[in-house]
Amino acid sequence: MNAVQSKQRARGRPPGQDSPQLRESILDAAEELFSTQGYSSTSVREIAETTEVNPATVSYTHLTLPTS
Repeated sequence: MNAVQSKQRARGRPPGQDSPQLRESILDAAEELFSTQGYSSTSVREIAETTEVNPATVSYTHLTLPTS
């Protein structure tokens, strides 16, 4: 196994976290990153890495953006 393979995370929801707990941890991470880096400097990928989930989980499941 090379170094790239060893850094890959398992797919799916982290073990032991249900949806309300996962949502709360994502929102907490987002709030912390927004307060330190600013909203426009924070990416969905950074939030996902902080909470150890797939970026799609953050953007499609737990963050609702306003529509015009």
